[in-house]
Amino acid sequence: MVVAKSGSYHFGMRRVSLRLLGSFELQVDGEPLTVSIPAQRLLAMLALDHGKIVERAYVAGTLWPDSTDTAARSNLRSALSSLGPLRRIVVGVVPGRLQLAEQLHVDLHEYREKAHDLLDRSCDNAPISAFAFDLLPHWDEAWVEPERESFRQLRLHILEHLSERFTRLGRFAEAMEAALLAVEGAPLRESAHRALIRALGAEGNRGEAMSRYALLREMLDRELGVEPSFEIDDVLGEFFRKRLGGSSMADVG
Repeated sequence: MVVAKSGSYHFGMRRVSLRLLGSFELQVDGEPLTVSIPAQRLLAMLALDHGKIVERAYVAGTLWPDSTDTAARSNLRSALSSLGPLRRIVVGVVPGRLQLAEQLHVDLHEYREKAHDLLDRSCDNAPISAFAFDLLPHWDEAWVEPERESFRQLRLHILEHLSERFTRLGRFAEAMEAALLAVEGAPLRESAHRALIRALGAEGNRGEAMSRYALLREMLDRELGVEPSFEIDDVLGEFFRKRLGGSSMADVG
């Protein structure tokens, strides 16, 4: 019998979870397991298919694209075998097809749900740290990239959303933490800088807000040959209007 408890799952007496954000880690009862590289790739691929049943031939061909069909199928069998007794509780095997065990907790799936919940309703106690990491950032497999970029865009959007919300609530430390994570994840993303500048200005740190603007302006000019948009001017104008006398930030040296 499988019983959900505290965000993870029990398989009889064992609790198994799969981490894909930041790095790969398979845990049983909170303890990390050593998993072979082929088995890691297999579990990650099944997890990125969001529980769908996948043809074994497709899995083998995707994971070992440079191998013959026979060699690829052999490699897949070896990857499954390397999981040992754990195989039956992390992978569903049916003739010709594979599926990640439905009860296996996957952090990517959990945080995608959290993200959409945050967008659907206001939340004052969102876990900023949950959106600090990209999906398997050090893996270079082509089949990871579409899901990685999809989650990256979602998490950056959520971090900006949280920063703006915390700013409105006067929770400036959390607002800046969220915005800085977004800036770190995408240094040329103007909306992330805008959220950070708004938080700094709202807290009264106008000098630091101005310094951040200057850094952004220099970076955009150096990397892309463009200037910040008028949206940034509008944010700064909220805190500098009297000083600027209504002029554009582009006129401020």
